[in-house]
Amino acid sequence: MSLKEGLYRIRYIPAAVDPPFTGGLYAKSTEIGEPILAEAPTAESRPQVWEVHRNQNGKYIITQPGFQSKLAGIGPVLMGWSLSNPSESFPGGKILFKVNYAELEIEPVGSGDNLKYSLKVPNPEGTHGAGLNIDFFIAERDHDVVSQAYWSSLRFSRPHPHWQFIPAETK
Repeated sequence: MSLKEGLYRIRYIPAAVDPPFTGGLYAKSTEIGEPILAEAPTAESRPQVWEVHRNQNGKYIITQPGFQSKLAGIGPVLMGWSLSNPSESFPGGKILFKVNYAELEIEPVGSGDNLKYSLKVPNPEGTHGAGLNIDFFIAERDHDVVSQAYWSSLRFSRPHPHWQFIPAETK
């Protein structure tokens, strides 16, 4: 089932874990231009709510709802997930909290209570990396949310990372 637009808390799912589970690391913004973090919730800090939109190209963007800033006189803008290296040939690196949103392919994996999603960085020219069969997926590495390479042609390739989109209650 494709992901519906809406408000979500976005939780990383470790490779050896299937939902449902307790705890985990949730995507969280810090400052404008800084990396998106993956952190465990605390008593003082609940998981952040993100808004998922689908654009006219059928790709998804992830923004922070209600966060608006006046930058360089252009008026209020939404901040969201952005690639630190948007090069189409090798878009690896940290995911930053910025205005120029990353367009993602969000694909469901599993169903029911085990539903999770892969977040792929698309390349309109096919697989990234000429002749290398590389695809880039959004992953967690050392508490940073990153775009990371996965070799789709290798027989023993590590599993693609997965995320859970937990609907956020609106008030």
